[in-house]
Amino acid sequence: MLACASNKELPVAKDTTIKKVADGFAFTEGPTADANGNVYFTDQPNNKILKYDVNGQLTTFSDSAGRSNGLYIDQAQNLWACADGQNQLWKFDLSGNHDVILNQSGEAKFNGPNDVWVHENGLLYFTDPLYQRFYWENKHDTLPQALYKLQDGQAV
Repeated sequence: MLACASNKELPVAKDTTIKKVADGFAFTEGPTADANGNVYFTDQPNNKILKYDVNGQLTTFSDSAGRSNGLYIDQAQNLWACADGQNQLWKFDLSGNHDVILNQSGEAKFNGPNDVWVHENGLLYFTDPLYQRFYWENKHDTLPQALYKLQDGQAV
């Protein structure tokens, strides 16, 4: 059993075992898995998306990840990323290529997309909380904090 910094046991259910599989990150966020069971997650301050594969290997999926927070892999095996660096929503293929889906100009149109989920019917939802990041060049308070739905390429 792993122990907390205070040397107390971690707060997990009885008869549950957890195992640390990787460490050394600044701030991890947004784990999601592809159809094969490979897990993707971000190290947000280091601008990386990492992949922990089913064989236990950790690799860098993207080292230019738009300071992504939440991730989600949809039914078509696209990795969606809340790219907080420019307040954008990105879509990656699993080869690491990405397209900017929302806020292509990088203007502060969203507060800071944070978490994303895609329904099996293709509708995409993302949260857009407001908390000023130290790396933002201007104040982002253009929209109410909300849950948005992406429909026909538009956030509604």
